[in-house]
Amino acid sequence: MTLRIHRLCRVALIPLLWLAATAPAARAAVLDPAAVSVHTLPNGLRVVIKEAPAINLVALNVWVRAGSADETEANNGVSHFLEHLMFKGSKTRGPGEFDREIEGLGGVHQAVTMEDATQYLVVVAKQYAEQALAALGDVLCNPTFPEAAVREEQRIILAELARAAENPEQVLADWLGRLSFQKHSYRLPTAGTPESVRRITRAMVAEFYEKHYTADNMSLVVVGAVKPAEILPQIEAAFGGLRPGPAPKRAAAPEPAPAKVQHTTLQGPVQRGFLMVGFRSPGMADKDDVCAMDVLLYVLGERRAQSGRLNRELREKRNLVSAVWSDYVTLRDPGLVSFYAETDPDKLEQARDALLAQIARVRETLVPDDEIQRAKQLLLGVYTLDNETYDGQAGTLGFYEAKDTYQFALEYVDRIAKVTAADVQRVARKYLAANAYSLVMMQPKAKGDA
Repeated sequence: MTLRIHRLCRVALIPLLWLAATAPAARAAVLDPAAVSVHTLPNGLRVVIKEAPAINLVALNVWVRAGSADETEANNGVSHFLEHLMFKGSKTRGPGEFDREIEGLGGVHQAVTMEDATQYLVVVAKQYAEQALAALGDVLCNPTFPEAAVREEQRIILAELARAAENPEQVLADWLGRLSFQKHSYRLPTAGTPESVRRITRAMVAEFYEKHYTADNMSLVVVGAVKPAEILPQIEAAFGGLRPGPAPKRAAAPEPAPAKVQHTTLQGPVQRGFLMVGFRSPGMADKDDVCAMDVLLYVLGERRAQSGRLNRELREKRNLVSAVWSDYVTLRDPGLVSFYAETDPDKLEQARDALLAQIARVRETLVPDDEIQRAKQLLLGVYTLDNETYDGQAGTLGFYEAKDTYQFALEYVDRIAKVTAADVQRVARKYLAANAYSLVMMQPKAKGDA
């Protein structure tokens, strides 16, 4: 359920008492369907509008259905590169003008690239929504990709990758993708590799933009103090210049889980031991499985609410790990559900075995109903927090709109309420099979190794 999107306020680990207090409110329409409408411009751009008059703000989210999963080994990182360049100049705005204009309105803007999509967001006061729409529409419809900006962003991205290479969790996640997918482009790291980023040229960026940034392959989500009748003409004026055209088909077909365990052990400049296990996860087509998997992870311990079995058994009772959690980002095609642990190097294998034993326990034994209800309460508390701001609501609606349809966000709370212990065991057996996983471990370099 993790939404890998930009939020203006992030909370790394959410207090459990706060979640318990907010979860009942989650049943009262976190995203009220009656306030949401969908419209299609003549060029094919879908527009999702949620009226929310309580605060004098408007969140604008443009979602492009293109990310690292639409790349190849040759151009890996190009979607992220393009996202970096998008605010660097248009036919009418020079480099830096978009940034200064939005900031001059008292607004904020950001962008993020994911596997299946790229998100561009702006939040401004209601009275500046039309001006912000015009600026956002201009940079997305008329980018110029100045050669000087291409060279500068290439330097910036390479520096980002160098920092990421020092993060054990990121290193493990990149290796896990490579082990878990042999053909599907989910194996490619979202930001690319140093080698692939060095190969990217302005022509490659422009080619990716021409192929994927068409009206039919994009959606605009608006949340705030707006009326559709008032803002739709402004949206058409700003985004009517987007080229129509069919959404390109992704080359890779869904890939089944590994038939046997895929495993590698790395040595790095670390003092601790780290491991990450990945199983195949449900894609957006299997919505019942998505919801059951979300509940399952809160039984075990999702990374933002670490009160589940993994934390209790491996950290509190047995002192095997200093950190342990599970994570699952819903993707368009079947992706990965991952489990991460940090421990003393000499406890690495014990931690691995104990983690896999807890997963096996969920497969083999029904989770008690009170534990299921507690997991749902925590899950819906997180969902409530994710959607307490306008940019959060726009992000949630857009996240699912980019992968399938915004409707899933509106149905999510009711779907979670229907998940049973039998559903949780069913998805555990279907996706978390005994030998259908990939495993990456990292330990300190041996003394004397360079």
